[in-house]
Amino acid sequence: MLFIRSFVNLIMVPAVAFYILYVRSGFEIRFSFKALVHYFIITACNIPFTRAFTFVLRIITGKSIEADDSYYTIAALVAAVLLPYIYEFYCKVKKKAEIEKKAGI
Repeated sequence: MLFIRSFVNLIMVPAVAFYILYVRSGFEIRFSFKALVHYFIITACNIPFTRAFTFVLRIITGKSIEADDSYYTIAALVAAVLLPYIYEFYCKVKKKAEIEKKAGI
């Protein structure tokens, strides 16, 4: 059971973030090296984001959530859904900062 849950957390959960990011960006989902690299980046970002999310939950609830717990999978899903929106917000702020820098504000 541990192997299946680890597989879901590592492979399937970041696919949710990948799908949301591609649909919101208007990209067509095709198998390519670029899409594979994007998937790996999303996976690499989802793991620490999930760890941070479970850390905050541990502070709030006092219950430790281990990586082999089903609550960790739920936390990973929440992190995977939030990740594309956080990335989109980051891109907007970065773009606004570049425009202000060019304008000299």
